[in-house]
Amino acid sequence: MADPCVAIADTGGLDPAPAVELLTGEGFDVRVLGTSEPGRIAAGAPAAVALIVHDTAVDAALLDRLPALRLVVSMSDDAPVDAAAAERRGLWVARLPQGREVDQVAHHALALALAQLRRLARDHGDHRRPRDLTLGLVGMSKVATRFAELARPLFGRIVGVDPYARAWPPGVDRLDLGALLPACDVVSLHTPLTSETAGMIDAGAIARMRRGAILVNIARHGLVDRKDVLTALHTGRLAGLASGHTPAADRHAHELCPLRSHPAVLISPSAPAKPVHYTRDRVLRLARNVLAWRDRGIPLDPVVRSDSESPLVSA
Repeated sequence: MADPCVAIADTGGLDPAPAVELLTGEGFDVRVLGTSEPGRIAAGAPAAVALIVHDTAVDAALLDRLPALRLVVSMSDDAPVDAAAAERRGLWVARLPQGREVDQVAHHALALALAQLRRLARDHGDHRRPRDLTLGLVGMSKVATRFAELARPLFGRIVGVDPYARAWPPGVDRLDLGALLPACDVVSLHTPLTSETAGMIDAGAIARMRRGAILVNIARHGLVDRKDVLTALHTGRLAGLASGHTPAADRHAHELCPLRSHPAVLISPSAPAKPVHYTRDRVLRLARNVLAWRDRGIPLDPVVRSDSESPLVSA
């Protein structure tokens, strides 16, 4: 009988070696695919019983192409995993705890927003006080919720949009995107990158924003249309862009991009630092979720519960 297969689609730049070593030693056939493309995942591990992802969009179409799949383990709070589709198919979905990372990234987003306001005051005499401004959050992820907590004492009003959020944080007015964009002085993106959200900040969206608004994007670079944002910066429609670090795995990482040299753009030189032991522990926890599912029938960090027992549970 062939060893059960675990597919590692993408890891957000983290070294998957510790997870590979642990799972291989436990009798799994581990395929490190290094891709978020559904076709390559299905071709590279068609018999996978477990799938580990970071940014990969796990939707109904991909699940249909992996008929043996029983478990999806996500590294990221923002990973676009279709929980409803997984639940309908009787699959487990696990997601690693985000606590310390969430706090770091939220502080980072706030620092970028405030740095843009300081730049406008220094370079253009535009002395905007945060208490007179409205902050808008697109996507109420854990990072966005923590960002709202940190920003509440500083900004006059905080609004948010997320059609899929069940819980809603206090102190954040819930709007739809059409109402949020013209209401905000600072717009911060915290939504997963999916076919629905790709290029969502384009010329049309920018035209609905307040003139002179600041855009903060520490989520996925593909959420914005780079040419449209560059045009808006040149014309003054946008006053500034603050962007997160571009990981080496990003397809734009090695491209020449005029945004990087525009004077109104602030780009993090690196991602928020994480200790080596922290990243190794997170990679190992991916593998331990798979082992817990195999041995006990339930992963360590479940977010979607399956009623079906793992076919690999030890007797």
